Amino acid sequence: MSVGDRVFFADRSAELSTRARAAIEAQAQWLKRKAGLVVIVEGHADDSGTSDDNMVLSRQRADAV
Repeated sequence: MSVGDRVFFADRSAELSTRARAAIEAQAQWLKRKAGLVVIVEGHADDSGTSDDNMVLSRQRADAV
């Protein structure tokens, strides 16, 4: 099930933009109304770095959300 907009990051960044924060806030409000759901947050990186760098960046992005 999708809760709305995905959150996008600048290249090689895990910093949330104003737009990303707004999307997360809207998703959080939706999730509050669905308290019984189990949620998985995933972070993804493009393939511009090494495999290890991309794994770190993916984790940082998930943590930021």
